[in-house]
Amino acid sequence: MFGDETDTLISVERATGTISEDVLMGDDGNNQLRGLGGYDWFIATEGQDTIDGGAGQDMISFVEYETTSTDALLDVFGTDGLPPAADVASGIVIDLAAPENNSGLAAGVTLTSIERVTGSSFQDVFFGDDGQNNFRGLGGYDWFVSSAGGRERYYGGSGLDTVSYVDADGAITAHLSNGAGVAGQETGYGTRGDAALDLYFEIENLVGSRFDHALRGSSGRNQLNGLDGDDLIFGFGGTDYLKGGDGNDRIDGGADSDYALYDGAQSDYTLTRSSATEVTVTGQGFTDTVSNVEYFRFDDGTTSIWELSIV
Repeated sequence: MFGDETDTLISVERATGTISEDVLMGDDGNNQLRGLGGYDWFIATEGQDTIDGGAGQDMISFVEYETTSTDALLDVFGTDGLPPAADVASGIVIDLAAPENNSGLAAGVTLTSIERVTGSSFQDVFFGDDGQNNFRGLGGYDWFVSSAGGRERYYGGSGLDTVSYVDADGAITAHLSNGAGVAGQETGYGTRGDAALDLYFEIENLVGSRFDHALRGSSGRNQLNGLDGDDLIFGFGGTDYLKGGDGNDRIDGGADSDYALYDGAQSDYTLTRSSATEVTVTGQGFTDTVSNVEYFRFDDGTTSIWELSIV
């Protein structure tokens, strides 16, 4: 229909691309955009748009989103593995499986055949569907909640970003570092359960669920939260914050100074140091084996391993 020149469209609400790779961007009205073939790129704007990617791995981008809100600097320990709610996150909430939960610039948008989502420069929350999803967080403290689709790609971008498997229907194994890097950043991968074949780029934090998980950090600072189950948690390098949750957990801080986190007062627990680097933590109905962790943090204070005598 169009040649190589730049065309200006007035009072046009619907646009259909080609069988090649197209870039489609609407206006502030309610647009209908269709991509047909190719790896198409849709740029979200104001309005309740209907977007159909068609064939190929198609993407919607919320890079145009602007707000004066600030990120909710949530750690991964205070919300039972759940991400910030829509009224807390400063960016957008995008749920490919349940679009009625979308917020911000994503609210009211109807998506079909969209496999890739790029967020905003703020704190975004991503929920996948049963397909193979590719999520990019850009800036902000982003959260990615796993789905059962498998082979997900999580790009955190700048900020401290989290992948949560709180909705997993079985045990998972996830490593934030595999010894390789992309553009100078560590990459990681999942090998079991809903995490199988998942890839992590610039992800700092992991959250498990009620099952027995294996969570491994990277050479940087990580927050790892096993939640329930008998978990294996390994911080690797950097100053890590590690929490097994309920269950008999094995926690290893790895290199550098690390923290093991426990709910309640220190008097609720018994800490027994058996060697220079090994401590057993016994609580109500569980026993954790803790190695290479220098600090034990409770609601009423922090104790270092050097304050404990070897017995």
